[in-house]
Amino acid sequence: MGIVAPGNRGELLTVRETAQQCRVHAETVRRWLRRGLLPAIIVGGGPEAGYRIPKRAVLAYLRGRPMEVQGD
Repeated sequence: MGIVAPGNRGELLTVRETAQQCRVHAETVRRWLRRGLLPAIIVGGGPEAGYRIPKRAVLAYLRGRPMEVQGD
């Protein structure tokens, strides 16, 4: 997972909001975070900790991600 510099965050999204933007399951977003495909910050601590992902990083990821086309 990439680290986001404090002054470079912009609008932050939750895992759920990121999943909705990308039209994928929240666990897919968590997988992307673990693989370092998206930068994030961790908020909170313990079992209630969560991620916040910069919206511009999500948009950049989507622009660079190949689209999957379903065949007939």
